[in-house]
Amino acid sequence: MFGIVWCGIIKILRFFIVIGAYACAALIFIEVFFRYVLNTPIFGINELVLLIGIWLYFIASAYGAFEKSHIQVSIMHLILNDKMLAVSKSLASAITTFLSVTMIQWSYTYLAWNVMKHGVTPALRIPLIFYQSAILFGAIFMSIYFFAEFIDNFLQIFGKRALFAQLSNRCR
Repeated sequence: MFGIVWCGIIKILRFFIVIGAYACAALIFIEVFFRYVLNTPIFGINELVLLIGIWLYFIASAYGAFEKSHIQVSIMHLILNDKMLAVSKSLASAITTFLSVTMIQWSYTYLAWNVMKHGVTPALRIPLIFYQSAILFGAIFMSIYFFAEFIDNFLQIFGKRALFAQLSNRCR
């Protein structure tokens, strides 16, 4: 059951990444066509592109955390033995998890502040909470995937199999 939910969320993230990328490209094309070919700009389309782009960015960030394709620079495998490398990876993933959980707290505070302020965009009057909730959404899912990476790295210290890596391979 857990595997179905885990992979289902990944499929949903992938779907929204594809839809978001096409929607951004289409809206930008429409804006350029109307502005430069027809000399008629479309009012507020840039706010829609920004809304979709922000969500796309944070959904893709969460997906990157799942894929473990976030930026990593490591030469530790050249210096350390396997056990110490697992300890090093565990420490790094624990720090990453801590930072992403901290990002949840910051983004929640930011979102709560904006709810009180009733901020809206200038042209279309879209409430800013629709933009800022993407940060909280991304931080929550990045934290989940970074924590899963931490568990896998921690298990490797003791020579155990990585649980989430095997599960994630089934989602590809």
